[in-house]
Amino acid sequence: MKIIDIFVGEESGEGLYSMIYEGQSENEFDRLFNLWTNIEYVTFYCLENREYIETEYFFGYTIDDVINKIGLEAYELERLIKLKTEQTFAASGNTLQQLFRPLNDKEGKLYTHQQSKGKIDNKRRFPKPILRMYAIRLNKNTFVITGGAIKLTHKMEEHPDTTGEFVKMKKVKNFFSNNQIEFEEDLKLFL
Repeated sequence: MKIIDIFVGEESGEGLYSMIYEGQSENEFDRLFNLWTNIEYVTFYCLENREYIETEYFFGYTIDDVINKIGLEAYELERLIKLKTEQTFAASGNTLQQLFRPLNDKEGKLYTHQQSKGKIDNKRRFPKPILRMYAIRLNKNTFVITGGAIKLTHKMEEHPDTTGEFVKMKKVKNFFSNNQIEFEEDLKLFL
């Protein structure tokens, strides 16, 4: 496993990092946005997962609606990540922590190595966001992207893609624990 910096403050080391897994040339951040903005990939993915889209979870959405929604969400999620990162560096109070929340919605306390998810939180423009970026939290404004998914079910364990992302998060969390990676400066050994 390798870690690269995506949007990181020069002095603080705070910001967004991303994993590169064995056998991959692309980091997870770039890989996801390249997939989510590729209309051929998204169309094929939606057709392959038609049975999930045609459930109550997506009541009222057609496959074309979901394809369009993924493209719009990808653009907005990337914009939000860049914006929150810039605000983190400007110390304006609006931070990455507002975008990446605990994976378990019932966890109120924040801690090191917490499994987290990033998604659009604008119910008016995006009433049911389906794109997720998954990350491990190191500090308030420091996250390492482990992967992401097009979330087509209510619970992660209900679809093989999100189940796989949960496994990747656990693997990275264990890697961090085993290598005593707890702070931004600890990442430098793996960049």
